[in-house]
Amino acid sequence: MEGLLSLFSNITNLDYKQVIMWVIGAVLIYLAIKRKNGANAASSNRFRYHTC
Repeated sequence: MEGLLSLFSNITNLDYKQVIMWVIGAVLIYLAIKRKNGANAASSNRFRYHTC
């Protein structure tokens, strides 16, 4: 239990810059996942209606 508490003992030493970087990272990951899902749907539609 002490090991787990020691992991979170420095949570009060957070700087606002660290929090901003976490938020930016989370937004970028969210957008990458959202774009990947949208890109798959768009590419499948593009190839579905392609006539040669």
